[in-house]
Amino acid sequence: HGASQVTGEAVQSVARRCTGLQAVDLGLCPNLPASAIAAFFKHCPCLRAMRVGGCPRSHDAAREALSLLHSRFGAVEAPAEWEEWAEQKYEQTIAAPNLISLHWPGIDQHSYQRLKA
Repeated sequence: HGASQVTGEAVQSVARRCTGLQAVDLGLCPNLPASAIAAFFKHCPCLRAMRVGGCPRSHDAAREALSLLHSRFGAVEAPAEWEEWAEQKYEQTIAAPNLISLHWPGIDQHSYQRLKA
C-alpha cells in the first residue's frame, strides 16, 4: 500500500541525488510516470539491477521508460527472490551501461521481444 504513495517527483529527486545507486525496486508503484523510471538510467551510471511493473499502471510506465533503452538482454525472466535475480548476468545496455539485471513480473510479450532483440 505504501508504494502507491510514492510520487514521480520524489523518485526523480532520489535518482538525481543518489547517483551511486546500484539497485532500485520500483515495482508496484502505480503513480510513477515513465520519466521517473528513466531518471535512474540518466543519473545513476552504477545501476546494475532494477525491478519494475507489477500492476497495470506501472507496466505502462515501465514499457515507456524501457523503450528509451537500446538494450540486448539475454533474458528478462527472473527468479522470485530479489537477491537471486540481482546476481544473474545479462548483456549490458547502451543507455544504462551497468544495468545487467531487470525484473519485470508480468512483462508483456511485445516488451519482452523488444528488450531481447
